[in-house]
Amino acid sequence: MEQVPIIEHRWPGLLGAAIFSLGGGMLYILLYPFAFWSALGGLTGILLGLWGYKLLGKKSSGFGVAAGGAAVGADVVVVDIVVGHRRVADGAVGAVVIH
Repeated sequence: MEQVPIIEHRWPGLLGAAIFSLGGGMLYILLYPFAFWSALGGLTGILLGLWGYKLLGKKSSGFGVAAGGAAVGADVVVVDIVVGHRRVADGAVGAVVIH
């Protein structure tokens, strides 16, 4: 009996990695005030991104690992920009706030 090779579907895999890694991005947002504990959100996002790639891409590969990591990296950068701008607008960063 001959095995049929599994074809990797990269575009659906990328979509799966991006969607599933949002769960880690949400956890990162929730843990953001607790300094380095927010790294758990990033790790969770990477694992979810890999799972999403495998689920929709039908195959695990080096490209899937890179896609999962890139999706989480993009999530973390966007979250840092949004949270950072909010903190600057509130006067919490780079200024002494006297009430």
